[in-house]
Amino acid sequence: MKLCKFALALVAAPFFAVAAAGKKDTHLEEARAIFDWVAGTQGGYITPKLELRREIPGDQNSPMGVYATETIEVGEDIVTVPWSVIIESDDDNEPPSQFVCGTVRSVAKEMRLGDKSKYAPYVTYLSGEDDMQIPSAWTRQGQELLMEVLNYRIPPANPVSWIGDDWFQRCRGDPEDEVGIKAALMVIQRADDSIMIPAYDNLNHRNGNWTNTVTEIEEEQYHTTKATKTIGPGEQIYISYNMCEECGGRTSGYGTAGTSYHPNSCID
Repeated sequence: MKLCKFALALVAAPFFAVAAAGKKDTHLEEARAIFDWVAGTQGGYITPKLELRREIPGDQNSPMGVYATETIEVGEDIVTVPWSVIIESDDDNEPPSQFVCGTVRSVAKEMRLGDKSKYAPYVTYLSGEDDMQIPSAWTRQGQELLMEVLNYRIPPANPVSWIGDDWFQRCRGDPEDEVGIKAALMVIQRADDSIMIPAYDNLNHRNGNWTNTVTEIEEEQYHTTKATKTIGPGEQIYISYNMCEECGGRTSGYGTAGTSYHPNSCID
């Protein structure tokens, strides 16, 4: 049973990163390398009608997004990711949930391998992601302030417990293992059910009329994203984490149009 991605209606954009004028945008280049890698893999496909760029070109604090450069027609394939480059859980018997321990272990293993990993372009990008994107990674003071603001009335009930409760306690993760913690943060932010899908997870979330894609999955074969409406040049390509057609109506209840966490927009 497919579980939609977890989405929150909280915005927490980092304010501490200041890009130097003219500095090379290494992280953007790492993201683009993922698309090249997927496209060059047997069974992989990236439409030539898109580009991955900053919302504000040249501003490294600006969110990344995937934009159409030419008209993409209804039903047209946008991204096809073969199963060979998808990272799965190392435990086939673990029940599905919004946080799969085995997927974290798999990602951590590949991150430790670095350039030697078969997923090297992807794990290089993940390793370069900011650590403080979601409340679970904030300081205790920051978490307490957030909970005070939410007053336990705005869902989710406990937005700061993923690392402490899930990774350290339920998954028995090592509090001294920085790579494991990093992997856990990436799985929280990017996993779709129990799998990590390169290139696809660079597509930003937005609900309502903004959503313009649908996902087709053939397990152990491919994960394809198709256009559900005509996408014109310059328009951003959006997926939905919690109101997607393939979710069969199952939603987390936290997503609203334009507000959710996303790894590229650095919001939780």
